[in-house]
Amino acid sequence: MAQPGRVHQHHRLPPMTPVRDPDPVLAQALILWQRTAGPFWSFVGAAPFISGHVDVTLVKPRPRTPDWLSGAIRAMAKRTGSAASQAAQSGSCQREAGIPSPPPSAHSVPWPKTGLQRDQNFKPEVQKIAFFIDAPPTRVLPAAPWLTQLGYVVVPVIQRWTVAPAVLRSERLLAQLVGYAKLVRRPVAEQGVAFILDGDRFGPLRFTGRPRVFDNRYAYVACRFPSADLLLAQGIGKVCWLSFGRFADDLSPYRESLKQQGIRSVERTICGA
Repeated sequence: MAQPGRVHQHHRLPPMTPVRDPDPVLAQALILWQRTAGPFWSFVGAAPFISGHVDVTLVKPRPRTPDWLSGAIRAMAKRTGSAASQAAQSGSCQREAGIPSPPPSAHSVPWPKTGLQRDQNFKPEVQKIAFFIDAPPTRVLPAAPWLTQLGYVVVPVIQRWTVAPAVLRSERLLAQLVGYAKLVRRPVAEQGVAFILDGDRFGPLRFTGRPRVFDNRYAYVACRFPSADLLLAQGIGKVCWLSFGRFADDLSPYRESLKQQGIRSVERTICGA
């Protein structure tokens, strides 16, 4: 049995699950999310899109923004003091500096590693903010269109294997990833980025279901998130962690690495029905 907080490097499909090609609907949704993620395209979690099969009858996006999320986002954004016009100017500077754009298609060659993000001569004029929203993703994804309207690039960093049957059910999650991929857009005047984490990744502390159910619980490792160099190159100097409970232990190494590079983190506990 997997234990919460334990990092699992390898995932094996249960014997009863046949190997099949990726769902074309999910593959197209992955491309859409990567395109809107811009320089953060490689951090869009691919596991849900390549391991599951979506029930198209469940794809009925209903955009909405819960009060607990809108209040937290607006409060933290106000403290940064950045304006849309300044963000747009910063985005223009980034393009002139040569920071790459997202891949145009699923067949694109991955970006070559360059030193652009570490160019000490490139200093964006605006300090933007990066939100890491560690909450049940099905409660956050409906707010993705609203986040883009505010100027935040939305990046779902969900690494869950969505095979069935499994400890973590994913039918609703897959439907939302498909539905909202068609509604999000790359902001014109960027204020920052919002990373949607899988707040359900630890699952139940004890699972007493069928013994042949696939255990798809997991923990994050630091490489799943952008480096401090990349964040700074995008004008991001502050990180805000939003969660329903205490700060998750698996995120501590990444948070500490940002702190060592001079990026300040603010933690905020959110609550809501």
